[in-house]
Parts: sequence; C-alpha cells; structure tokens
Amino acid sequence: MTTTRSIASDGADLHVRVQGRGAALLVLQGGDGIAEGTDPLVRELTAHFTVITYDRRGLGRSPVRGAADDHDLSTHGEDASRVLAAVTDQPAAVVGFSIGGLIALDLLARHPEQVRVLVSHEPPAMALLRGAASEEAVAELTDIITTHREAGAAVAAPKLMGLAGITPSSPPSEPDAARLANLDFFIGEDMPAVLRHEPNLAALKGKPLVIGLGRDTGDITASRCARALAAELGAPTADFPGGHSGFLFHPQEFAARLLTVL
Repeated sequence: MTTTRSIASDGADLHVRVQGRGAALLVLQGGDGIAEGTDPLVRELTAHFTVITYDRRGLGRSPVRGAADDHDLSTHGEDASRVLAAVTDQPAAVVGFSIGGLIALDLLARHPEQVRVLVSHEPPAMALLRGAASEEAVAELTDIITTHREAGAAVAAPKLMGLAGITPSSPPSEPDAARLANLDFFIGEDMPAVLRHEPNLAALKGKPLVIGLGRDTGDITASRCARALAAELGAPTADFPGGHSGFLFHPQEFAARLLTVL
C-alpha cells in the first residue's frame, strides 16, 4: 500500500510518499530525483521497511514558497527532519545518494536522535578535497552551473551525467518540461549549495554512519569525496554493486547489500 501526503516545512510544501511495512527507512534522492526516483530499489525494500521518499523542495510536487535566497544544504536537512517527524516518532534508518547523502549527513549532525543508522552513498563533500583534486572538482561543478545559466538545463544535463560517471550507450533524449524544471532548480540552486557546503565533522564523529562506495564508480569526484569523508571521520565503508547510481541499474543486488548494512 502506498500513501501520499503534503508536509509543510519552512518555505515549502513537501510531497511525501510512504509504502511498505516494518521499521521506518528514509531514502533521500540524488540529483534532481523526485519521490519515485529510487523506485527500482524501493520495491526491493518494502517487504522489510516502511519506506519514506519525497520530492525535495523545488522539485516536482514540492513547490518553494517565495524566493530561495537562503537555500543551502541545511535547509534540506531540516526538511528531512520534518518529514521523519511527521511519519514516525522512532529513530529511523536512512540512506542517501549523492546530494541526498550530503543531506542525510546534515540530518544526522543536527538531529541524531532521529537516525538509528545512516548509509551515505558517495556524498560529494567537496570541502574535504585538497589541492588539485579540489580545484578539479570545483571546476567541474562550476562548468555545469555556468553552462546551465548560459545555455539551459538541456545542454547542462549531459555534463551532469558525466560528472556522475554515467556514459549513455545512445544519445540521451531531450528532457520533458517537468524534468527541465527539476534540472533548473537542481543545477541553479542545489549545485551551488553543494559547492558551499561543509559537513559538521565534529557532530558526525562517533555516529552510526556507514559510507557507501560503488564497486564500479571509478575515480570521480563523488568517490574521492566519500573516501575523504570516511578517512576524516574514521567511519566504516561498504561497497555496493554498480557505480554512482548503482541502485538504479542493479536494484536487487543493491538492496540485498543494503540489508546487510542496515
């Protein structure tokens, strides 16, 4: 059974989707993903958990009320906290992908009482990179942001896929209007927020946290950041099938591995 509801947060109305049974599991989407963005994985988990997903503010059915001038990752972290509080009064398992992994880290740092265990899969914690690796990562994201501003989301989208290590076997189709709107907000608001974000390492040390790494990701910015974060925190790592978006391409194997960690 799937239920949906709207939850008011500060400056946004969040579209929330709940399905499955058992203890709560919050899944935080990567990229411009909406509540259905991890459905292949979620379908494998609903026999074990009550799975909570939602459209992040500014995406899909979660409109922002007013300007997004103060938009940063802590805004998303507070949204995640409100969503959890509206669904359960018990500590929940949390898994976040890419930017969702960063948001999950912010949630854990600010509201540790709400999180039983967190798997943060390849979070792009760029503030932890140093030297040439940092310069390269900042240049990559800045190029996508500039391309979006000058040429639009449809032109920036292939660069975004490249940043995630995804090489389509055929030319990607033109995004539809809804996807373009989501990409506009993600690239225009969320990606600059990622560039500015610094995880609260002191608040994260010793917390129930596992850093996820894709077995096939390779040496992209997200995996470099994830390894740097694990080293800084002394946090355990867990390998998962596929690359940065392995949960989409190998959902059954990914879910099986996730269950061993959660």
